[in-house]
Amino acid sequence: MYKISDYLMVTVEEAKKLLCENIQHTGVIEVNILDSLNCVLASTIISPIDLPSFDQSSMDGYAINAGNDLDRKEFEVIGEIKAGDDSNITLKVGQAVRIFTGAKIPLHTDSIVVQEKVTEENGTLFLQEKIKIADCIRKIGTQIKCGQIALEAGSIMNPASIGFVASLGIGKVNIFSKPEVSIIVTGNEIVSLDDELTNAKVFESNSYTLTSALSQMGIRVKSTHLTEDDLEVLKHKINTCLINADIVLITGGISVGKYDFAYEAMLACGVETIFYKVLQKPGMPVFAGKFRRKLIFALPGNPASALVCFYQYVYPSIKQMQGFQNIYLPTAKCKSHKEINKKTGKAHFIRATLSDGFVTELDGQDSNMLRSFAQANGFIYLGKETEKVLPGEEVEFHFLPFNTI
Repeated sequence: MYKISDYLMVTVEEAKKLLCENIQHTGVIEVNILDSLNCVLASTIISPIDLPSFDQSSMDGYAINAGNDLDRKEFEVIGEIKAGDDSNITLKVGQAVRIFTGAKIPLHTDSIVVQEKVTEENGTLFLQEKIKIADCIRKIGTQIKCGQIALEAGSIMNPASIGFVASLGIGKVNIFSKPEVSIIVTGNEIVSLDDELTNAKVFESNSYTLTSALSQMGIRVKSTHLTEDDLEVLKHKINTCLINADIVLITGGISVGKYDFAYEAMLACGVETIFYKVLQKPGMPVFAGKFRRKLIFALPGNPASALVCFYQYVYPSIKQMQGFQNIYLPTAKCKSHKEINKKTGKAHFIRATLSDGFVTELDGQDSNMLRSFAQANGFIYLGKETEKVLPGEEVEFHFLPFNTI
């Protein structure tokens, strides 16, 4: 039987550092640009064209050739050019053409005069203001030139970058692939939602919580397994999941009770320990390990503890595997609304709400209570040496990726 004293517990900061040192990127895959949203580019994109690829009008108006006379007020209108027209019109001095936004401007155009500042009568254009050379003309390559870097490797593909890449005629990009995850939920006491709730049993919720959190990250759960507290069964489940998934999440069975088999099962499956047990509350009995290039986490069975550990360790690990630079939950310094007291020796993650710059600790901080999580928009993080926070004192606040609207 394992005892807590058998393990060297690490701090929150040490646990995160150890994870960062042991994580490798996922593989690189080529995808359609529409499938690259919120993914990280694995290869730098070089523009294959000038953009714009021709001199074009940025406004509806008239293309004019004024020669050297910027005070000229009258022009002969000789035609019209719409967006998409491959016109071969060449303007002579004193001539103009009606032109529309995005249209290719004719040769010898000095400026585009917007339609609100002119009048046209019987084929003659009358200007109301002095001519500004090159006004309203988008010159070839002003956004990017052929051969220039369009997006660096490591860029996050957002809607704007997808549109920009499409405007260059590029339909596929190389990204770091998203890891696939399998979930194992352990416990003799759990029953699925399809089963009848009998005495001494509880409905299983951890797989729903974790699957939803992963889905919010754009990560697919490959398989979910509910298993009793049985060492051999758990070893079989772990081996199967390590074959088929990039990350394995286990909930429950990671403490030191008589029927807690997760740690022993993982060691038997060849999993290498990154850390086991963190000086924190809730969620002290948390494990992180690796099997070749794959990661395995054993989270506490209590639902709130499991979710705290997910956001502190699993969430940033998944982000790092995909090439993200900013991998942790966003943080800010906020003022505490109330006095907070705790014992030294462990860091605390306190579910709280943020309003008008003040954070307020919620009721229901027990490790089994998800209700306060559902109400919270983040954690107050207090380091292990902190003992008291006074009203109005600044604390570190970690924003959850939900309940923030």
